[in-house]
Amino acid sequence: MVVRFPLEIFLTTIIVALALMLSFTFKMFLGISAFWTTDFWGTVSLVDFLFAILGGVIAPLSLYPSYIYSIAAALPFAYIVYFPVTAIEGLSTTTELYRIIFVQSIWLFILYVAYRKIWSNGLKKFTAIGQ
Repeated sequence: MVVRFPLEIFLTTIIVALALMLSFTFKMFLGISAFWTTDFWGTVSLVDFLFAILGGVIAPLSLYPSYIYSIAAALPFAYIVYFPVTAIEGLSTTTELYRIIFVQSIWLFILYVAYRKIWSNGLKKFTAIGQ
């Protein structure tokens, strides 16, 4: 059993909250792609596949070769599932917890800015189909 200190519990709580916000923002960003196409399920399927592989859903990223781990650590998928789970399990040091929070914050900022930009451009392009 891993003994957790109050600071680690607090940082882990922040990581979980940021993971939820990151997941929401990412899904909103993905959903806005519907402005440019009438059928975006292929995109959703591709993202779900990447999420399962690079997010650590199928297997822990620590079991992957180092080059795949590096790719996964550079993308937001692992910061939504894998790193929050390792933080909850107590497998991350305090320094790693701070790094996870930092990278999650960067991805949240990037996705939010992209979301706002694509939203404003998408509203200009939007055409309704149907009645």
